[in-house]
Amino acid sequence: MKEKAIESMRALLRREIDRENMPGGLFALFRDGQEVFSVVEGMADLKKNIPLRRDSLFRVYSMTKPVTSVAAMMLVEEGKLRLTDNVSDYLPEFRHMNRLDPSGKLVPCERQITVWNLFTMTSGLVYPDPDPVGSYMQRCFDAFYDDNMAGRGPTTRKLAELVARQPLAFEPGSGWRYGLSADVLGAIMEVVSGMRFGEFLQQRLFGPLGMADTGFYVPEGKTDRLTKLYKYEDGHLLVDEKRHLGLTLCLSAPSFESGGAGLISTIDDFARFGNMLANRGVWNGRRYLSEDTIRRFQGGLPENRLLPALDWDTMVGYDYGYLMRALRDNSKAGRGAIGEFGWDGWTGPYMSVDADNNVLMLFMMQVGGHREWSLIREMRDIALDALE
Repeated sequence: MKEKAIESMRALLRREIDRENMPGGLFALFRDGQEVFSVVEGMADLKKNIPLRRDSLFRVYSMTKPVTSVAAMMLVEEGKLRLTDNVSDYLPEFRHMNRLDPSGKLVPCERQITVWNLFTMTSGLVYPDPDPVGSYMQRCFDAFYDDNMAGRGPTTRKLAELVARQPLAFEPGSGWRYGLSADVLGAIMEVVSGMRFGEFLQQRLFGPLGMADTGFYVPEGKTDRLTKLYKYEDGHLLVDEKRHLGLTLCLSAPSFESGGAGLISTIDDFARFGNMLANRGVWNGRRYLSEDTIRRFQGGLPENRLLPALDWDTMVGYDYGYLMRALRDNSKAGRGAIGEFGWDGWTGPYMSVDADNNVLMLFMMQVGGHREWSLIREMRDIALDALE
């Protein structure tokens, strides 16, 4: 089955490369912490004809969110952070928030944003989206874009202050909206830990797990391993030199360390993180999270009244909680274990954790705005066949 899976996965990735849907891709499947099979195809840099390699570095964008969630839940388990706390207990600028009503009027919020609202994207915080409330956030990010690209932008803590000045999409807890909740959670961790967000991640996760190639920028000596970021335009893949969401070109230490989208990693580094989750919080004999927390990740979002807002193709059959999806309905989502959890990123990376069977799936690619869920389903089917 392993040989058949490798052949099928290679043909699938080759098909997507030949169709110019991506320059290259890297898939790996693990069970009980051991690799079942992996496939790497295509290029890291099309112009320079540099092949994709096992140690290639990828911007994982929103696959940063599970890392942020795990780090924050470590603080919750230690009693240093509570899900019921108001965000303003740590970041006072969030005490008096406004929301934008349908008429475009700013209305004072009656409730405060809680830490739980950040974990579940029910805070009302938005991304710089093309709608009235998103345009407020877009202007906020536009104001410091040039400074940020030059390394003079706001810090993680300062960005939280800027975000707090923008209106919410709704009363906290009354809806679901994908936005900057994870970035605000990163700022809270800075306050609680007394160190920069990246330093906290390094001390509590990256160092102990052996994730030597993971961080918020690529240091000298490793830049040749950083894959090019592409965009799909006019039927072709073109290099994308622009960055959004306060991110940079990742070649020097950023002032803003984004808990929602900022990490760069390799598939093997992320496998250490993912296999720890698949092994119910333990890796190489060290416990990072309790089994109760892993069960929470498997449980998703209890507020089922909000699930109609989760209308993305990637969320059919899933619900959402702790900055990750959780499988709920096989009849809609397709094959997979109930309670399987994980997330993906804007450039195409994908993680799926099945903690009941100690199985991890990882995929890495680098095309901005890639949302081909059908490709993920095909890869999942090949992997699940290999496990049977």
